[in-house]
Amino acid sequence: MTVFIVPESEGSKKGNRFAFRGKDGGRIYSVPFLQYLSGESAAMVGKAVDENWDEARLTRGLIGVECPAAADAVLKMANDQVISLSRAWTEASSAAVGESVGSENS
Repeated sequence: MTVFIVPESEGSKKGNRFAFRGKDGGRIYSVPFLQYLSGESAAMVGKAVDENWDEARLTRGLIGVECPAAADAVLKMANDQVISLSRAWTEASSAAVGESVGSENS
């Protein structure tokens, strides 16, 4: 019998991650682009939709799962800061998808 070995997630590759700092000169954290979220995070998104979570709460939760080392730093941020972080993460994830598609068609 042949056994299939599941490959490592593309989200673990440095080029498929979104890096951020909680403050200027602070520690750098990284999370996978949104298209590479773990199953735990995907389930959290579903729960957030069902329970009508706001953007800041969902972002804090996702970062807590995907980069536990950043959880405290993000928890201490004001909601407007977390929303800015969320939007930058979303934009970077969207750009990564576009780049991948474009490079495959070249």
